[in-house]
Amino acid sequence: MRDVIFHAFNCKYKDIINAVDKIHDAGYGAILIPPPLYSDKNGDQWWQRYQPKDYRVLLSHLGGKQELLDLIQKCHETDPKIRVYADIVINHMANESRAQPLNFPGEAELQKYRSDPTFKDNLLYGNLNEGLFSPWDFNQTSNIQNHEWSNRDRVIFGKLSDLPDLKEEILGIRTEEIEIPLCAPAPLRPCNPYAAYFSA
Repeated sequence: MRDVIFHAFNCKYKDIINAVDKIHDAGYGAILIPPPLYSDKNGDQWWQRYQPKDYRVLLSHLGGKQELLDLIQKCHETDPKIRVYADIVINHMANESRAQPLNFPGEAELQKYRSDPTFKDNLLYGNLNEGLFSPWDFNQTSNIQNHEWSNRDRVIFGKLSDLPDLKEEILGIRTEEIEIPLCAPAPLRPCNPYAAYFSA
């Protein structure tokens, strides 16, 4: 049984596609990719993928929606097929220095959406003419301090390194138990309007 996962940490989708046969021949049964949600297209630092700007768009330095679909298709052409898992960030949004930092994706991004067809081409779901989150969707709190990591409430409701921390009720998450539904049949399909999950 192929139960070992290849962690394609910060690898571009096209590079992974080119390596799928080698990954398969080495005996891997799955590939784990970084969060595919919209982050700075020019940001090659790994942490950019962990600071999403918008859950509705699949676009980053690693590639866009079509490259991700191509990767999944290539993985599913192997025998046995390679499963694809995506790391997903649903706790916080990007830490950005801009006016109204708790409006996501923000007016400047909404303007880009209107003028650049790249964003519509990489749309996962929703209406890109509207914002996704507003200040009241976030916990209004300070950063978690080193001595507070054993404090459950601070860990749940506090900020990590000034990242805007989403309220759990916005995402439909219960803190005691998180159920992640499987989505089918489309390779990319949101199961929740506020959080994108992928089944491939």
